[in-house]
Amino acid sequence: MLSRKYRLPLRKMPNFFTESEKFFTSDLTFFYRRGETDELQVAVIVPKKSQRLAVQRHRYKRIIAELIRKRIDEWPRDLQVAIVATGKIDAKTLGKSLEKFSNFLVL
Repeated sequence: MLSRKYRLPLRKMPNFFTESEKFFTSDLTFFYRRGETDELQVAVIVPKKSQRLAVQRHRYKRIIAELIRKRIDEWPRDLQVAIVATGKIDAKTLGKSLEKFSNFLVL
């Protein structure tokens, strides 16, 4: 899990998904916006539609959170990101999807 200071409180932001920009990869969708805070905030969402068992959903959340934790220094500090798993998830391609988003942020 990410530490509390990096968590994005989506329940307190009802319009986050409509007001943010989107970036799509094969298995993840990134909703992001900049400039709202001075600290990086991230939320990871794995819906029941993509993984039926709660054990699998939690596992993929932990995998994604760990991959983010390793790259947290590369991302801008004023970024708010919600990462939503879409469709069936492959653990091998999650790292590539996060790398594509990191490269997109640098541009």
